[in-house]
Amino acid sequence: MVRILQVTKELGSGGIEAVVCGWYNNIDKGKIDFDFALHWHGREGMHEDEVLQKGAKIYRFKTLAECGSMRKYKKQWATFWREHSGEYSVVHIHYMSHAALIADVAKKYGVATVIHSHSTSPYKKSIDLKSLISKFLNRKLHTKADIMLACSQKAGTDFFGDVFNSCGKVIKNAIDINRYSYDETVRKALRHKYDLDDKIVIGHIGNYTAHKNQDFMLKIFSNIVSINPNVHLIWGGGYMTLACVILGI
Repeated sequence: MVRILQVTKELGSGGIEAVVCGWYNNIDKGKIDFDFALHWHGREGMHEDEVLQKGAKIYRFKTLAECGSMRKYKKQWATFWREHSGEYSVVHIHYMSHAALIADVAKKYGVATVIHSHSTSPYKKSIDLKSLISKFLNRKLHTKADIMLACSQKAGTDFFGDVFNSCGKVIKNAIDINRYSYDETVRKALRHKYDLDDKIVIGHIGNYTAHKNQDFMLKIFSNIVSINPNVHLIWGGGYMTLACVILGI
């Protein structure tokens, strides 16, 4: 059996977690199994109990910022690989801001590295310290990955460069389509619950982050409402308190 360590920030409500847990719920665990390395020490993510109940292990790591230096961050990974020597054939990295450092250490301990980009880069036009550090670390990311994966061609070239076009692979995000099948009863119940019976509803799901460009979405929505006040926006995602503060909602 191949045991893979899935590395992400958390197992919360985000899209990456949904994709990885979707895989976990559908793989043949007689052939492949996952454990999870998280960089989150706050409230438990919504998927944590789910994967633990199915037999997965969860390990927690400090972020680069919490460690205070690249040396200390990589040291905790070196300790992990020594303590778990031979347990994992592959490390599958989804935490892009830390991917280069994680892959560096894994390679030294003979673990194959898969680096997986789930979005275009939010750092390209930013000049804050965090973005500059991320750009520096990722400048030769393609050399750290045994396998380069991305959710789209653009997501791949943004992080890995043009080499992704010839050496990388696009993996479309898989979903359980039965969960999204149309149900008139559910539709009516939800509309009634939220007082939307006779309203035109636009839905958006996504954490409030810069690269999702939701500020632009809200500008468009504002124009739509000025034309038709009967239109309502339902937005679900993380960092909503931050969004309300920044946007003055």
